[in-house]
Amino acid sequence: MKTKPFIFLGRLGLLWQQPTIISLIYLNLFLIIIQLAIILGLGHFLPPLIPFCYSRPWGAGQLASFHHLFLLPGLSFLNLIFVSFAATALLNKDILVNLLFWSSNIFAFLNILALAHLFFRFLI
Repeated sequence: MKTKPFIFLGRLGLLWQQPTIISLIYLNLFLIIIQLAIILGLGHFLPPLIPFCYSRPWGAGQLASFHHLFLLPGLSFLNLIFVSFAATALLNKDILVNLLFWSSNIFAFLNILALAHLFFRFLI
Protein backbone atom coordinates (compact mmCIF):
# COMPACT_ATOMS: atom_id res chain seq x y z
CA MET A 1 0.00 0.00 0.00
CA LYS A 2 1.45 3.30 -1.10
CA THR A 3 0.89 6.30 1.18
CA LYS A 4 0.47 9.83 -0.03
CA PRO A 5 2.92 12.15 1.75
CA PHE A 6 0.90 15.33 1.31
CA ILE A 7 -2.60 14.06 2.02
CA PHE A 8 -3.29 16.94 4.41
CA LEU A 9 -2.50 19.51 1.72
CA GLY A 10 -4.99 17.89 -0.65
CA ARG A 11 -7.65 17.88 2.06
CA LEU A 12 -6.78 21.48 2.85
CA GLY A 13 -7.52 22.36 -0.77
CA LEU A 14 -10.88 20.64 -0.51
CA LEU A 15 -11.59 22.60 2.65
CA TRP A 16 -10.73 25.91 1.03
CA GLN A 17 -13.11 25.24 -1.86
CA GLN A 18 -16.13 25.45 0.41
CA PRO A 19 -17.68 28.94 0.11
CA THR A 20 -18.52 29.35 3.80
CA ILE A 21 -15.04 28.32 4.90
CA ILE A 22 -13.25 30.58 2.45
CA SER A 23 -15.39 33.53 3.56
CA LEU A 24 -14.47 32.80 7.20
CA ILE A 25 -10.79 32.61 6.22
CA TYR A 26 -11.06 35.97 4.41
CA LEU A 27 -12.75 37.46 7.48
CA ASN A 28 -9.94 36.19 9.68
CA LEU A 29 -7.28 37.59 7.35
CA PHE A 30 -9.14 40.91 7.31
CA LEU A 31 -9.13 40.99 11.13
CA ILE A 32 -5.39 40.26 11.14
CA ILE A 33 -4.82 43.14 8.70
CA ILE A 34 -6.85 45.41 10.99
CA GLN A 35 -4.61 44.39 13.89
CA LEU A 36 -1.51 45.24 11.88
CA ALA A 37 -3.03 48.55 10.77
CA ILE A 38 -3.80 49.49 14.37
CA ILE A 39 -0.28 48.67 15.50
CA LEU A 40 1.45 50.40 12.60
CA GLY A 41 -0.93 53.35 12.45
CA LEU A 42 -1.08 54.22 16.13
CA GLY A 43 2.19 52.75 17.36
CA HIS A 44 4.06 56.03 17.34
CA PHE A 45 1.68 57.38 20.02
CA LEU A 46 2.78 54.75 22.53
CA PRO A 47 5.58 55.13 25.04
CA PRO A 48 8.70 52.97 24.51
CA LEU A 49 7.61 50.49 27.20
CA ILE A 50 4.00 49.42 27.56
CA PRO A 51 2.25 47.16 30.08
CA PHE A 52 1.87 43.92 28.16
CA CYS A 53 2.43 41.01 30.55
CA TYR A 54 -0.40 41.40 33.06
CA SER A 55 0.25 38.00 34.64
CA ARG A 56 3.52 39.25 36.10
CA PRO A 57 3.79 41.27 39.33
CA TRP A 58 2.99 44.97 39.21
CA GLY A 59 5.86 47.17 38.07
CA ALA A 60 8.71 46.79 35.64
CA GLY A 61 8.00 43.08 35.14
CA GLN A 62 4.82 43.90 33.21
CA LEU A 63 6.51 46.27 30.80
CA ALA A 64 7.45 45.16 27.30
CA SER A 65 8.71 46.84 24.18
CA PHE A 66 6.34 48.16 21.53
CA HIS A 67 7.47 45.37 19.20
CA HIS A 68 5.85 42.75 21.43
CA LEU A 69 2.48 43.92 20.11
CA PHE A 70 3.23 42.12 16.86
CA LEU A 71 2.74 38.88 18.78
CA LEU A 72 -1.03 39.41 18.65
CA PRO A 73 -1.47 39.34 14.85
CA GLY A 74 1.21 36.65 14.66
CA LEU A 75 -0.69 34.45 17.09
CA SER A 76 -3.91 35.12 15.16
CA PHE A 77 -2.24 33.96 11.96
CA LEU A 78 -0.77 30.87 13.62
CA ASN A 79 -4.21 30.13 15.06
CA LEU A 80 -5.70 30.32 11.55
CA ILE A 81 -3.08 27.90 10.22
CA PHE A 82 -3.60 25.50 13.12
CA VAL A 83 -7.38 25.62 12.72
CA SER A 84 -7.05 24.98 8.98
CA PHE A 85 -4.99 21.85 9.54
CA ALA A 86 -7.21 20.68 12.41
CA ALA A 87 -10.28 21.15 10.22
CA THR A 88 -8.88 18.79 7.59
CA ALA A 89 -9.35 15.95 10.06
CA LEU A 90 -13.00 16.96 10.45
CA LEU A 91 -13.70 17.59 6.78
CA ASN A 92 -17.04 15.75 6.69
CA LYS A 93 -18.32 17.37 9.91
CA ASP A 94 -19.47 20.79 8.73
CA ILE A 95 -20.68 22.09 12.08
CA LEU A 96 -17.37 21.39 13.82
CA VAL A 97 -15.36 22.90 10.97
CA ASN A 98 -17.47 26.07 11.05
CA LEU A 99 -17.13 26.21 14.81
CA LEU A 100 -13.34 25.98 14.55
CA PHE A 101 -13.15 28.82 12.05
CA TRP A 102 -15.61 30.97 13.98
CA SER A 103 -13.56 30.48 17.14
CA SER A 104 -10.47 31.58 15.22
CA ASN A 105 -12.32 34.72 14.11
CA ILE A 106 -13.42 35.41 17.68
CA PHE A 107 -9.80 35.06 18.82
CA ALA A 108 -8.68 37.60 16.20
CA PHE A 109 -11.50 39.98 17.16
CA LEU A 110 -10.57 39.76 20.84
CA ASN A 111 -7.00 40.65 19.89
CA ILE A 112 -8.36 43.77 18.19
CA LEU A 113 -10.24 44.65 21.37
CA ALA A 114 -7.08 44.15 23.43
CA LEU A 115 -5.14 46.45 21.10
CA ALA A 116 -7.91 49.05 21.17
CA HIS A 117 -7.99 48.94 24.97
CA LEU A 118 -4.22 49.40 25.13
CA PHE A 119 -4.14 52.26 22.65
CA PHE A 120 -7.11 54.13 24.10
CA ARG A 121 -5.56 53.82 27.53
CA PHE A 122 -2.58 55.83 26.35
CA LEU A 123 -4.34 58.15 23.91
CA ILE A 124 -6.99 59.45 26.32
